[in-house]
Amino acid sequence: AGARVIGLPGSLGLAGVSASGFAIQANVLRPAKLGAGLPGSAALRMALDRPNLASARATIERTPLVDGRSWMLADGRDLFGIEQLGDACVLTRVSPKTGHVHTNHCFDPALRQREGLPRCAASFRRMELASTLYVQQRPNTAEQVLEFLAAVEQAAFPSDPGARAELHWVIELSTGRVWLRRRAGAAIE
Repeated sequence: AGARVIGLPGSLGLAGVSASGFAIQANVLRPAKLGAGLPGSAALRMALDRPNLASARATIERTPLVDGRSWMLADGRDLFGIEQLGDACVLTRVSPKTGHVHTNHCFDPALRQREGLPRCAASFRRMELASTLYVQQRPNTAEQVLEFLAAVEQAAFPSDPGARAELHWVIELSTGRVWLRRRAGAAIE
């Protein structure tokens, strides 16, 4: 069996689980200038075809993008956070089995200079809320993570449900199961 990929219509993918069991998710980052490279969704597909997490990470780090992504790669033992705009790639997180929250703006100061302006104020507010709520709630199950993501969106946009994220997903590495929730609908597995 091949990789399972999650995406929205018109995308080659935003996240996925490889046939060997590691997972990759990618938030879109917006560069000030498009680079000479592949779309991030194509790089995701290439990385998911690799045999292990280390080679997936190497694929991402050496593949220039036309756009930008914040990547999270994990296999249940290791977790890597990477920010990438065009040909610039920065490792932002190395940790075993830890939670990591990210929104669609750059954390790395050097990459932030290459990011498209204006940066969305909602992205910074989501990050602040996600960090705070994650520490308070410490979600452990797929259902708890989906509730955490919904709580972040509710807190970020209390009076504008239309501005909330379209899609949330949770990947359970130990089983390879994926849960999806579109807006405030029921989660599907």
